[in-house]
Amino acid sequence: MDESRRIAAWTGIAAAVISVLIGFKELTGVNLLEAISKKSPSAPAAPPPVDIPGGNRGAQGPTTAASPDPPRFRTVSIEFRGPCDKYSGCNVGGTFRNYGGQGGAAVIFYVKSSHLKWLLAQCSVTLPSTGHLETATVWCNANNGHLYNYMTNYTGEIKLQAWVDNP
Repeated sequence: MDESRRIAAWTGIAAAVISVLIGFKELTGVNLLEAISKKSPSAPAAPPPVDIPGGNRGAQGPTTAASPDPPRFRTVSIEFRGPCDKYSGCNVGGTFRNYGGQGGAAVIFYVKSSHLKWLLAQCSVTLPSTGHLETATVWCNANNGHLYNYMTNYTGEIKLQAWVDNP
């Protein structure tokens, strides 16, 4: 297996793991990604006392500013980027606006049956770091055996949904 295929395989595995974790949050309300991605809280060490002429021993140096707001993305639009094919799946994309602070997030796209009961395919992608009120457009390819079977055996339309996992 050449290097580019190996990288593609590991990228697919990572996307699948993220998709499962995001889907778990949607089903249970428990955000496993947050537990994995956040470091354990620890208080920063106080700066050492500073000797200032005139007897102000123990004066503290400058303090650090509070952390900025986390990013909060909302969906602007989602779309199928061309026709879906039972062999190659559906190329899906969306535009998302950040209403929070600088940062990125994960997006999962769901391709569902017309009555939205059957999940046919999904894919996930990372939103790049984006500033307040800026937009980011991303896309990925959703494909699996369920989509193939649905497109082979049914003539109903398919629908697209997107879910953003804000940090």
